[in-house]
This record gives sequence, C-alpha cells and structure tokens, in this order.
Amino acid sequence: MTNMKKVLEALEQVGYKRAIKNGQPLPGNKPILVNENGDILTLGTMTPGISGTSKYHKISVKANGKAKTLSMHQVMMETHVGTPAEWLESSGPPAGITKEGWAAFPEKDKTAFRQLLGENAVQIDHIIPISKDASMNAYKLSNLQYMFASDNNRKGGV
Repeated sequence: MTNMKKVLEALEQVGYKRAIKNGQPLPGNKPILVNENGDILTLGTMTPGISGTSKYHKISVKANGKAKTLSMHQVMMETHVGTPAEWLESSGPPAGITKEGWAAFPEKDKTAFRQLLGENAVQIDHIIPISKDASMNAYKLSNLQYMFASDNNRKGGV
C-alpha cells in the first residue's frame, strides 16, 4: 500500500472524503478532501481557498496550472450524498404525487419520469438559509439537502 493510500484511509476514518463534482474526484494530481463540517484539506500542491465574492462560498482549485472555481455546497453534497441524478434515483415522489400514487407507478415509469425531470429539477437547499447564517456553518452537511426545485422555490417564496 502506498503512503498516499494509507494517508487517505486514515483521513477517511476521521470523516474526510475525496471531494466530488460531476461524479468524479476534483481534478489534479493531489486529492482535495472535505468533511461534513465543510473543512477542506489538501494533500500536495493543490490549494483550495474560500472566496466570498457571491452569496455562495466557492472553492478555487488550482491544479496542473489551471484554475477552477466550484460551489462549496455542490462539492459537499456530491462528496457526502451523491450527485443530483443519484438523489433522483432514490428520492420519493415529486410534489403533487402522493406516496400511494408513486408506489403504484411501475419502476420503468418512475425511471422515465426521473429522466424527464433531469438534474435541473434538483436543487441544493440550505435548511438554515445563508441570509440567516452566512458563515461556513451554512455549508455543514447537516444544513444541506437535495430538494426538487419546485419545493425549494415554494420554501423560498419564489
């Protein structure tokens, strides 16, 4: 076992996971890890930083000479929960469909319905809104959840 693999395994035991975006680990030759509190740890030459230029915190990743900016809440959810598509696969009924009605749908129809909705139908909801807590606490996994866009818009009064 390589030293890097041993280090990664040890970090996983204390709650860190490789940061994921679009179903893939963040790019670069050294991993970026994140725990459920939103604490970021890098191994090697990758250096993420938090930028407060918008209401959502961003992670700026520099790897192989290229810079990339990612939304902190997306990295947290994909790293610890899964992609929006994975959430859609395991989610219950969309708004307006009862649990009983959803249970009566054949699986192939549920799959078609989810594909029709697509990932754009899923948003990341901050349980305690950023407007109430703009600190990094807003990005703790315990404050984040996937939600259908229609439900999230209703919650936000949109």
